[in-house]
Amino acid sequence: KEQTPNASDRPSRYRGPKPQSKESAVMMLADGCEAALRAMPPETDEAQACDGVRRIIHSRRHDGQLDDSGLGTGEIELVVRAFVKVWRR
Repeated sequence: KEQTPNASDRPSRYRGPKPQSKESAVMMLADGCEAALRAMPPETDEAQACDGVRRIIHSRRHDGQLDDSGLGTGEIELVVRAFVKVWRR
């Protein structure tokens, strides 16, 4: 496998300012989670899909991208479930 010089090991960052509202944070998260969900194999169950979405969101939180959004932990879990529900349709 060819290595790209100067490539960062960090996950890709959302291009744009940090979300300043819950709604803009959900849009940013949807953008990042949609591709990951679409790439999952058809046999992926709901629990595995939720875990994948949680990992992506955890990465965004750890990177500080949700700091100014006002999105709480309970609301994030609702977002996880909503994303997976839409993906399953």
